[in-house]
Amino acid sequence: MHAAGAVPLAAAGPPAPAARRKLRVETRRFSSSRASRGSVPPRLGRARRSAVPRRALSEKEAEEAGGASSEDAPDASASSGGGSCPLGFGKDGPIANAVDGARKAMYLSFMSSTSPLTMEEARASASAADPADVTVLDNRVFLKSLKRAIEDPVGMPAAILDWHGAVGKDTVGIENPLGPGCVSTIDPRVVEYVCKTNASNYRDRLLPDIFRLVLKDLGVTGSQGEYNRQHRKVCQKPFINASFLQTFSDVVERRVEHLCDSWEMAAEKAAATETENKAAASGSFVTDVDLHSQHLLLDIISPISFDYNFNLLDKSREVITGSETTFVENPMLEAYHRSAEIMGEVFITPLPLLELGAKLGIGRLRELTDAYDDLERMGDDIVKKRRAMHQATLDRGEEIEQICLLDTMLFLEDPETGERAYTDEELWGDMNDIMAAGHQTQAATMTMALLYISRNPDVKARIEAEVRALPDGRAPTFEDVSEGRLEYTQWVIKETLRLHPPIHMFPRLASESDVMPTGHRVEKGDLILLSTWAMGRNPNVWEAPETFDPERFSDARLHELARSQADPDADEDAIDRAVTMLKSGRDFIYTPFGAGPRSCIGGLFSLLTVTTIVASCVRRFDFEPDEKTLPRDAPIPLRYDVTMCYPNGINMKLTRRGAGGEEGKRKEASEEVAAGAR
Repeated sequence: MHAAGAVPLAAAGPPAPAARRKLRVETRRFSSSRASRGSVPPRLGRARRSAVPRRALSEKEAEEAGGASSEDAPDASASSGGGSCPLGFGKDGPIANAVDGARKAMYLSFMSSTSPLTMEEARASASAADPADVTVLDNRVFLKSLKRAIEDPVGMPAAILDWHGAVGKDTVGIENPLGPGCVSTIDPRVVEYVCKTNASNYRDRLLPDIFRLVLKDLGVTGSQGEYNRQHRKVCQKPFINASFLQTFSDVVERRVEHLCDSWEMAAEKAAATETENKAAASGSFVTDVDLHSQHLLLDIISPISFDYNFNLLDKSREVITGSETTFVENPMLEAYHRSAEIMGEVFITPLPLLELGAKLGIGRLRELTDAYDDLERMGDDIVKKRRAMHQATLDRGEEIEQICLLDTMLFLEDPETGERAYTDEELWGDMNDIMAAGHQTQAATMTMALLYISRNPDVKARIEAEVRALPDGRAPTFEDVSEGRLEYTQWVIKETLRLHPPIHMFPRLASESDVMPTGHRVEKGDLILLSTWAMGRNPNVWEAPETFDPERFSDARLHELARSQADPDADEDAIDRAVTMLKSGRDFIYTPFGAGPRSCIGGLFSLLTVTTIVASCVRRFDFEPDEKTLPRDAPIPLRYDVTMCYPNGINMKLTRRGAGGEEGKRKEASEEVAAGAR
């Protein structure tokens, strides 16, 4: 299958030549098909100097990695010991070679094991790592990467992938002249160490200054430490509970049907219009699918979070049908959109600059904080009214019917004090977080998946076939997804998430000093750069990583992937366990929802929701590219701020299939009859 619209990586120019090179490059190669990983024993601080390489760099390596010529490197044959040892302990002696072979075997065993990584194994691997076999990118490379990150719509992950591609290593150190030391890794085994094996040392995520300011260290994304762990645990329960998932499925089904009905109205209007345009006569129309995705998902997530409806789907209906405007603007919605817009603009701006701008009467810090204050006041009112309503129910001796996340948290008690576990402010912090993160991420994925479907006729045909095969021609449900009746459609969503995760980084901060399994020395406060976007495009893991290929999530292909990353002696049970983890997106190879203690609490819900929505849309409409505004082969106009977004929208051409997809079913049946007659 051809790549369809994958965001191209702009070719990054090599760093400018320099008289002295500060880049160390690994020389070791393993028999494994994956590239070897490096280690950085010294502190990755801003003032550290890198040791010289053990061999001369080729001109291409020097140009790609640091810009220096190989003439600067010392002769690899130069002896550091002044001669060979008659007892075999010299550089090339049999004992030294045996020890070196054992170290390499231990390191390779760590990197290719399919079993969970233990701390003992990680420590042994760190000890076995050769201090000379490391790659450290100096501060010139880092500063050049900042320019790359600013210019590329993907941001820093594009630079991260460049680092690893330039030197052919999955783990590198970076000298950061602007802050703490850094280690960047796209290696699944090292990610496992950071996010699971030694997760207690890397629990805190890097949060932008502005995030902490406006969210007041509340919510499941804006908090850290024990507070975050408690709130994540409580907030996750409804999203993995079968009863709640059934309730949520009903919400999704009703809302997506509302949107498709609106599209049906637009198609009827287009078909009725007297025009020479044949597409219009057939009931086709062009619309911004991303706008409707945003409206749909906010109208799904808000009632699921706190039983509130913004009625944005009514606004979508007015937009696409041109009907009389009756939608009434909601003050809470206006504050939410205003704050989200400004947050996207200033997300990575250091707080001191924002505060300076506020003092000078420029910038948007005051506007942002005012919008969040308005949102908080209205949210607090929602929480109080909900609590009062449920308290009245309890006072009547009746049971509360829990239908949203807020309901599950209102009357929780602290087991030690018997007092309410959460204040109204804390509750709203969680609700606002779930609403914002949940709707933006899923809407972006819905839009991207439908765009890929519109560009790939073969993909579209297979989804159509799955939907037509549902019992009685009914609309898709969560149950259809979980029971495998929409298997290929879910592969499409997973492949969309691999190439375009809505949140593309999940960096971690080191709580204490550490030596990672690759030998990288990390000090307290150092930054571990982890990128879902870059990991999903790692050529050492994924075959043809830039190609949109849903088949890579079939059982057969997942077994191939698991086997390629595993030790050659791994048994089938180990491979099966790896495949199960890959399917759930909870492994350390495929990380669309992050990894470890700070991974997305709604990952399962998100897969169920977006798969159901996309199948429902394809059931009733044919999606094609709008060749005028976004041709089939054009780069996808996206960018990342807080999440992935489409600043100019995503237009597509929609053609109705007939009510409930029956027209398509009749056509298929008639074709089968005709084929039989022949």
